[in-house]
Amino acid sequence: MRAAARDAGVSPATLSRIENGHVPDIETFERLCRWMGADPAEFFDGPQQEVVGTVNFKKLDAVSPATATALGELVLAVFEMVRAESQPG
Repeated sequence: MRAAARDAGVSPATLSRIENGHVPDIETFERLCRWMGADPAEFFDGPQQEVVGTVNFKKLDAVSPATATALGELVLAVFEMVRAESQPG
């Protein structure tokens, strides 16, 4: 795993988190796609699914509920932009 992480330009801990089901940030996702020679759009094709995400903060009081909501909306907006850009036509 360490060699693969080094080749991909990410940390072994990042690969381990992804292996355990965590979704990488967009920069890491793009880096891994380049490393694998995969088109990022390949991961968004298929039947329409409900978008579900989670965010974990190290401390409960790290951000206010309003900030957490705003961050969630931002992540969903970026996801929609990436999906729209990956659609043919």
